[in-house]
Amino acid sequence: MARPPKRKAPKKKRAAKAAKPKRPKAPPKRPTGPAIVKVILHARGELVETALCEAYGFDRGRPLFRLESVPFLHARPTHGDVIAARTDDAYGGNWAWDRDREPIRQDGGRYTLVVDYHTSDDEADFDRLCRRLRAEHDLVAELGYEPQGKKPGRFYLAAPRKVTPSAVLVALDQAAKGFRIEAVRPL
Repeated sequence: MARPPKRKAPKKKRAAKAAKPKRPKAPPKRPTGPAIVKVILHARGELVETALCEAYGFDRGRPLFRLESVPFLHARPTHGDVIAARTDDAYGGNWAWDRDREPIRQDGGRYTLVVDYHTSDDEADFDRLCRRLRAEHDLVAELGYEPQGKKPGRFYLAAPRKVTPSAVLVALDQAAKGFRIEAVRPL
């Protein structure tokens, strides 16, 4: 006679296994500090770009945002400036600011410079360069694009107004190990 197929474990054992308490997962870490949001900058629908901003408060019911990045297409606003944005259906209901219609609410005291560069060796580290420029010279850098062959790369700096372009060149010379600076000019 053929034997009957093997049976699964009795239901009691399966139920005991399922009743075993599971360890709760750690809650996700909440970001510390202010919330960063994207605000679309434009000039009557032209020169559209996105800037990272920090919610800054309200002015007569309008939300204010302080720029935390260095825009590429607009000389102003730049890092540290405060603007009043509104939701705009033309941009999918996102926060938007039109430079031709809205003033800068608070000047952050910086101007924007364009820096064209090449890397001269493998030691070129853009993150390290950004940290040094910020810590030692209060310059905020934002990468535009990296060099491609003979075409130089580009990054943007928000420099305090008290720092002249020639002083920025000196700071870049001190901090930019592995970089060959081609040109520095105001945006």
